[in-house]
Amino acid sequence: MIKRIESMDIFRATAIVMIVVSHCFDLSYYNHTLPLENFMKNLMANWSACFIFISGYFSYLIDGKIDNWTKYRLFIKKKSKRILLPYLFCSFIIIAFKLDPAFHIRPDWWHQYTPNMVGFSHWLNDFHLTFIPLNQVSMIFWQLCTGVHAVPYWFIPSLLILIFITPLIQKIVFSKNYSLLFLTTLFTVSILIQRPLIWSSNPLHSAIYFCFFYSLGIYFAFKKDYLFPIIKPYTSYFLVLAILFSVLQTYITSTVGNYAKDILTWGGLDLTAFQKFFTICFFASLPTTFTNKKWVARSQYVAFYSFAIFFLHEIIIDLFFKLRFFIYGREIIYGNIGSLLLTSVLVVSSAILLAKILAVILSHRFKHLIGV
Repeated sequence: MIKRIESMDIFRATAIVMIVVSHCFDLSYYNHTLPLENFMKNLMANWSACFIFISGYFSYLIDGKIDNWTKYRLFIKKKSKRILLPYLFCSFIIIAFKLDPAFHIRPDWWHQYTPNMVGFSHWLNDFHLTFIPLNQVSMIFWQLCTGVHAVPYWFIPSLLILIFITPLIQKIVFSKNYSLLFLTTLFTVSILIQRPLIWSSNPLHSAIYFCFFYSLGIYFAFKKDYLFPIIKPYTSYFLVLAILFSVLQTYITSTVGNYAKDILTWGGLDLTAFQKFFTICFFASLPTTFTNKKWVARSQYVAFYSFAIFFLHEIIIDLFFKLRFFIYGREIIYGNIGSLLLTSVLVVSSAILLAKILAVILSHRFKHLIGV
């Protein structure tokens, strides 16, 4: 068993909380019209990249070099239990809500049948699969394959793709001659192609975009004893640079939040990729242990439930939307940074509570279905 790295526990906890915060903008009706409000939204954008980095980091730190079929089979089995099964289990809960008209409370997220059926039809035509009927069963299957049924789940299929090709990524990253060229090329590709449009249903696009962050995680884990002394003196500089790129995005571009586009179109450079690269370097350069054990304990607690928070917070958000609609109807009451943070705390706390309740109900044998 590996020794806990407290800085990575803090990083994991921060990443999952920021992901939840970014998904609470709609729930809190965060009104980002002022530069400061845009800056905050830009700073909270694209933390999925950090989560992907952490996945790559621990894939090597825990499972080591995957250089034979036995190791690969065990690796895939473990990741399927940790990621694929919770994804499927929670997806069916969300899809069940989606099929219930009583839960059609967010037209932009829940009423996706018309645009997705059109996209599904084009997808079937492109691959000459027109013999597949356009019905709810095939639609649900397509949603599970692409992650379009819930905003937080859109990058899970791409993460699964990266997990399946981990041995190939490791082989290149471990190469003395090609590792840096490989990472530089991947980063260049990421900032050019940007993230896919949230409903574009293109896991391959997502996998190409996130491949840099996943590979960087493997590289940092593989070279941690060599890299840490080099980057340690620059911790504060990395933080300043991460904040600086959020400032640049706020004042020199019109994009607020995540950059997203179709893969073969031009949309400028993805500044959030630079921001998250320096954010990763900041956390990676922190000391591996801290004197403030209370803060570490709280971070480790959130980190322990990070997968459960990720898989369950969409359900919590939609239940809160239902409650909000019941109280206020269609009236829009715009919030601010305070309401956003309060909403996020409630969602994270509720997700942890729900995870604990479900863990008891499901028992030790099945609690992995919710990411615990």
